[in-house]
Amino acid sequence: MSMVFVTAIYMSIAHNIPFLFMVGIFSYQMVVTGRRTVYNKNPSESKPIAKLDQFILIASLISDFVLVTFGLYRIFMLNDFFGAVAIVFGAIGLQLVYTS
Repeated sequence: MSMVFVTAIYMSIAHNIPFLFMVGIFSYQMVVTGRRTVYNKNPSESKPIAKLDQFILIASLISDFVLVTFGLYRIFMLNDFFGAVAIVFGAIGLQLVYTS
């Protein structure tokens, strides 16, 4: 999945497709969050939140806000309703950050 992430980021920059850039980040965010959840899933241990997990949460929060903002910009400034897809992805990501 890391190679798919790198490829999506490269292609989005090379072809100037900001939506692909944000979806690549969103997809990788879901993979990393799931991996860290499985790694930390041990109910018998009560340990503090690791710095890496805090960083992932903050980065996810920022990227999801940017995705929602991008969607709102596309809808209201460009009259392009494709921005609704970005808003949905951003809202899903924000919900997942909130439950984490």
